[in-house]
Amino acid sequence: EYFKYFPINLLRNIAIAHVKTTHFLIVDLYTWPSERLYRNLLQLPRKYLEDEKLGVVIPAFAMVKESDDGSISDCVNFFQSLYPPNIHILNNLINANRTTPLNTLGHVAQYIPDHWLETSQAVSVSSDSLLEDMKCCDTSKEMLFVMLRKTAEIPPFDTRFVNYGFNRQEWTEHLRSKGYSFKVFRDGYLVEVPHVTSPFKNQFLDRAKEERGRMVYPNQKLFEKKMKVYGEGTKCV
Repeated sequence: EYFKYFPINLLRNIAIAHVKTTHFLIVDLYTWPSERLYRNLLQLPRKYLEDEKLGVVIPAFAMVKESDDGSISDCVNFFQSLYPPNIHILNNLINANRTTPLNTLGHVAQYIPDHWLETSQAVSVSSDSLLEDMKCCDTSKEMLFVMLRKTAEIPPFDTRFVNYGFNRQEWTEHLRSKGYSFKVFRDGYLVEVPHVTSPFKNQFLDRAKEERGRMVYPNQKLFEKKMKVYGEGTKCV
C-alpha cells in the first residue's frame, strides 16, 4: 500500500548528500536517459564542468500513449518498442505526434530552444557548442531536469513540499535566486515512460479548488509564497 505521506524532497536531499561523484542529475523514476547521455555529458569542456553555478538542463520529452491502462511492465514494453535511441528518431516521433516535450498541468515546455532539434541533428557537435543558451520563460512553473556540480552551497530541496506538485520547480527557482545560470544540453535528452498515474498525482488533481476564478492545487500556495521571496525576476536566465 502506498504511503499517505511521501516526503519526496527529504529523500532527494538524502540522495544528494550521498553523491560521491563531482556532478549529479536528479530524475524521476519514469524519466529515462538517452543511450549516450552520460558519455556525451563527459565531453563538455572543463570550463563548464568546473562551473559551480552552472545548471546543465537536459531536455525532457514524453511518449504519447492512448491510455494509462496496463501494468508497469506493459508500459515499459510499450516504451521499449518506440524508444528513440537518437535525436533523429526522436524528431521523427515528434513529427508523428508520438512524442512531445514534457509538460506540467498543461503547460507546454518553453525552455527548449526552437532550433534545438535541428542543430542537435548535425553530423557532429563540437564540444564547444554542446550547450545552448536558455531563453527566458514567462512562467516559474517550468519543470527542469538539471545537472549540477556538487558543492556545499547548493540549496536543499524544501522538505515542506510533500507528495506531488511544485517541488522541482521551487528548487529550480531557488537555484536562480542564488545566482545559478542555465544552459540546455544539445547532445542528449530524457524520455518519460508512459505509466499509470500515481495515487499522489490523483490526490493532487482531486484536491484542486477554485479560488477567485482560478484552480489552486496542493503545494501551490507555498510555492507562490516562495516565489515572492525569490522575486519574479528569477525567471530570467
